[in-house]
Amino acid sequence: MNLLYRTVFINLIKKPQKAFRLIFEYDLDKYQYHLLVIFGITNVVNRQVFTLSDVKTNLFPNLFYAVAIGGIVGWIGLFLLSLLIYASGKWLRGESNGADIRMALSYSIILAMFSLVTAGISILLLRLNDYQLPHRAYIINDVNYWVIKVNYIFNIILNICFLGLLIIGVAVVQGFSVFKGFLNVILALLLVIIPLLILLYVI
Repeated sequence: MNLLYRTVFINLIKKPQKAFRLIFEYDLDKYQYHLLVIFGITNVVNRQVFTLSDVKTNLFPNLFYAVAIGGIVGWIGLFLLSLLIYASGKWLRGESNGADIRMALSYSIILAMFSLVTAGISILLLRLNDYQLPHRAYIINDVNYWVIKVNYIFNIILNICFLGLLIIGVAVVQGFSVFKGFLNVILALLLVIIPLLILLYVI
């Protein structure tokens, strides 16, 4: 990894607008698909934390399955989100193309991928504490309760960071203010949420 990429990764935390400007100025797409695949793995592993933590199951086959599925299809949701952001950005007269939106999204997920670390630590601690499904995480004086709770809180924080970086990245690439970048992302999310609500209401 050269100095420019290291500068970008550091500034995503310290000065995200500067980082995204560097990304698009120098067309830094080298790690774009690596990041999407890793996030796909992170997403699936996080969804399978309870299953992977169960001492009655064999960890490694289940972990291999989660990693394989995540690497192959776990990133598709992000790809679709980039298309929706591109579409809603056109309504707001954004300047970017779909590839640039996808690049902004791929760099936005870097902090969220730390949830793979917290998931791994949670799985290890739960298995060491003989965790079994169905879980009883609601027992507040249980060690497993606090492991699950802390992992959940970290996931919320990291997802908020992802959303914040995504808004800034979209704003930079679209030539928007941060507020207009926020509107762009929210409109994209509504394009998913509203049809789902209509389907639920109809069904």
